Amino acid sequence: MGKPKDGGASATWELDVKMIFCDLCIKEIELGNRPTTHFNKEGWLNLMKNFSEKSGREYDKVQLKNKWDQLKKDWKLWKDLKRGSTGLGWDPRRKTIDAPDEWWKEKLEVVPNAKKFRYCGINPELEHKLDSMFMGVVATGVHAWTPNQGIDHENVHEDTEKLDTTTDSFEDPLQSFDSISECSHFKRPSSTTSTGSRKKKIGSGFLRSQITQLVNSCTNISSGTNSSQSIIKALLLSAAIKILEQTTEAFEDLPLYLFSTKLLEDPIKREVFMTICPDRRVQYLRYCYENRDTTTA
Repeated sequence: MGKPKDGGASATWELDVKMIFCDLCIKEIELGNRPTTHFNKEGWLNLMKNFSEKSGREYDKVQLKNKWDQLKKDWKLWKDLKRGSTGLGWDPRRKTIDAPDEWWKEKLEVVPNAKKFRYCGINPELEHKLDSMFMGVVATGVHAWTPNQGIDHENVHEDTEKLDTTTDSFEDPLQSFDSISECSHFKRPSSTTSTGSRKKKIGSGFLRSQITQLVNSCTNISSGTNSSQSIIKALLLSAAIKILEQTTEAFEDLPLYLFSTKLLEDPIKREVFMTICPDRRVQYLRYCYENRDTTTA
């Protein structure tokens, strides 16, 4: 294969080439060439050299960094789409989530960029590699969280396709994991309330990390008994209510709050509420409230 022109503007990345790139990134991480949140100079040099040898393509640092950023954006979006969907299947023909149309409709209303996954998702083998690159997956046979993987929603930054040529910087993937690209521009202004208990604000990142661990723990509970299923449902509802009560605007609007507590009993709507960008949660609740079926109220 020839060397791409003009910084790789027309470069293509087939699945096998993506796999090679991911394997090499994981290798550099394991070698300690990302000592903090960035690849060091040695890591970048190794990536360029080894990628050229393995793929036959001579891509420079800018091209490899841009590919990393693109993979990370797709991975975040895919995880946002899938999160909480442990009960759904996989469609091997379309290579995406096998879910009812209602599920897709609910999801795509709040995560419109995920529509590209409607008929073609991320290859499971590639997803596993991306997990290792961006999340840190322990080798237990399942995707498990380690104690240092809490995510702070309040400090999320949007990925950028631009490379800082003045440093060997590498944006921290954990800082970006829990945001949706189009929501990252919006930051909820801090609010204060007169109630003392409301001043004990729990960071949304802390809540999300706890909920993620909760969901993973739930999936390890035997699903063979009705009591286990009841426990899981109760835990997930409790976690959703905790998020609701930390959503100040919804908490202080009593009719909306009471409606939302009932709404969150619906598994699909609860899943959407828990996975969307925090800055969009109140809008989602109001949308459901305004479009509720008043005939069955």
